[in-house]
Amino acid sequence: MSSALINHNTVSVDGVDMTDGKVNNLNIDLDDIITLDDDPELDELKIFGESGDKVTLEGGDANWTNSGKTEIDGDIFNVYEGTNGTSNIKVLIDEDVSIEPDL
Repeated sequence: MSSALINHNTVSVDGVDMTDGKVNNLNIDLDDIITLDDDPELDELKIFGESGDKVTLEGGDANWTNSGKTEIDGDIFNVYEGTNGTSNIKVLIDEDVSIEPDL
């Protein structure tokens, strides 16, 4: 297993691509996402991955809310939202990626 943030290319400040044929794990913390963007009103992170990849949302349901699914350019994403101070955080996770905890 490898660390997605260290061993994978960042698509942009709003995306992580873990589609490399390996099993990858990525831990996401609200504070990590806030630092990705200068806009404190809405921070969004898209995570692309494959079956076997896993994203852990740190803090579980105390920090994150499952907001359903959305389709963007033919890709289906699970949507999770969190609020930290004045920042509204949105994480879109490729439907092929497993998510812990199960919110």
